[in-house]
Parts: sequence; C-alpha cells; structure tokens
Amino acid sequence: KLGFSVWKIGHIGDNAQSWVANHDLVLPFIDAMISQGLYMPQGVIAPALGTNDFSGAPTLTAATLESRLNSIISQFVNRGIGDRLGVTIIPQTSSTDAWQTTSGQTGVNTAFQSNGEVLNFNTRLRTGTGTLNVTNKIDLAAQVADAIEPFKWRVDTYAANGIPSSKDGIHMSKGVAIPYVRAIS
Repeated sequence: KLGFSVWKIGHIGDNAQSWVANHDLVLPFIDAMISQGLYMPQGVIAPALGTNDFSGAPTLTAATLESRLNSIISQFVNRGIGDRLGVTIIPQTSSTDAWQTTSGQTGVNTAFQSNGEVLNFNTRLRTGTGTLNVTNKIDLAAQVADAIEPFKWRVDTYAANGIPSSKDGIHMSKGVAIPYVRAIS
C-alpha cells in the first residue's frame, strides 16, 4: 500500500484545457488503485499546468485558467486527495543574448509580458485573491523570474555561476532553478 502519494497529472506539452477534456484516461486508473487498496488518499496533487494554456491562447484570462485547474482539482478531491498545491507559472521569453540580460528578453506573447495574464495568475495565487482551490502554494516563478521584471528570467544566476536560469526561454536550467524552489503559504 502507498501510505502517501504525489500525483503527477500531466507531462510536457499538456495544458489544463486538454486535461479536463481527456481526464477519462487517468481517473479510471486511480479508481482501480483505490478499489484494490493500493492507494491511500492522503496524497498531494500539484496541477502545474497553465504554461501551455497561455502559450497557445495569449488572450486566456487568469480566471479561466483557475476554472480549468479547479475542474482537475475537484476530480482528485472527490477521490480523497486533501492537499492541493498551486504552482506559479514561470516566464517564457525569447532572447537576443542567450538569456544573459533582461534587456535582451521579450515575452513570447502578450500573456507572458508586462501586465500579462501570467503575472495576474501568479499574483492571484500568491495573494489568495483568485479562485484556485488549493491548500498551499509553490512559488516557482519567484525563484526563477527577475525581481524587477517578473515576466523575464533571472540573470543574476548567470553572473554568479555562468548558468542562465533558462537556456531556451521556456524551461528552467536544472543546475540553477531547482535549489530555489520553496513553498509559500
């Protein structure tokens, strides 16, 4: 029996909208584990989805993404999952200098720019002013985004150790980002 479980509900390329539409592939597996006594429901779900939703639909609102994520979360709450972690969305930028400076970075679309919906979603999650049904948060963006222009990648890590926070503008560099992850409440 699993006394504790963490559910990874997506993979690279997933978005909340498609997960909601296609969750019928995952939930029967979870139900089978429960019925066989292989799963204890005191697990954690962290629906770290949203980046691809905003990439594919720059006019998506934070409230719409919260609604999609709540649809996912409710499926797990109905199965006994108690802890639900909200995860902030990291930057997505292009760069003219391999992410060595913030001035060389541009958000990939309006959602990932100054005053874009990604920043709105992150603020709503951090402050609890949104509607996302979570019990705690992981503020990943605060650890890898620039403090002055939070829609861009940090560049101080490059100056400190020669590794940019991102090498492609979409994903975190493993050696830089992971030590910065921290939970906030």
